[in-house]
Amino acid sequence: MKRLRIFPAVAAAAACLLALKGLAVLRGAYDERPAVATASDGPPFERAIRTVRERPSPSDPDITGSAPPKKKEEPKPAEPAPPDPLANGKPQPKLTFDSDQPPTSERAVLERLGERREQIESRAREMDTREQLLRAAERKLDSRVGDLKALEEKLQTNVDNREQSQATALKNLVTMYETMKPKEAARVFDRLDLKVLIPVVQKMNPRKMAEILAAMSPESAERLTVALATRGEQSAEAAPAGNELPRIAPSANQPPPLRP
Repeated sequence: MKRLRIFPAVAAAAACLLALKGLAVLRGAYDERPAVATASDGPPFERAIRTVRERPSPSDPDITGSAPPKKKEEPKPAEPAPPDPLANGKPQPKLTFDSDQPPTSERAVLERLGERREQIESRAREMDTREQLLRAAERKLDSRVGDLKALEEKLQTNVDNREQSQATALKNLVTMYETMKPKEAARVFDRLDLKVLIPVVQKMNPRKMAEILAAMSPESAERLTVALATRGEQSAEAAPAGNELPRIAPSANQPPPLRP
């Protein structure tokens, strides 16, 4: 900051003052006056000189290069004094303000969202566990169904083989009795049980069976005739009519049907 150029102004004022004093002496109107005079005393020119003496010259940035005067700063309001922690006899808790912490409402929302996320994750884990258990049970059921199908096929094969063997044995018996003489076959038929005799008789040639039946005893022939007639009636009643399927009788090990 440049210094104010006061010395040239003071020198000019002193020269003017000396000139005025010389004029006053020449006119004889000069009288001693107090050293300190107010700005309103004397002629206008002297008042101007005194005014220049009493106050400093204003700063002129164009001439002196001085900076403009600083603006007055407004007084700041006084900060309130912190409360005394022992004013009520109890120490007041210190209030700490952390700019990183969210407000209370936002913190509550974040906590609820966190709890909700934990619940959703827990349910998702439960669903995954249930899905895994269901898949394991499904695989176990598929394996069980496969075992049952294999067992069913095995049983069906055994049944087919047994029926085939029984049919072969029955065919052999029929062929054997048909080749025998009627009297010899009649003596055997008289002593056979009806459960064994009826399947053999039904497979035999009717003409050959007629000869054997004629050679049988009257009681055995009558009993065989009644059994064949009764069995034929039962077969006719049990046969399904039209497109109806045959009725399957429940087995002893089958559970009773569920009632609504």
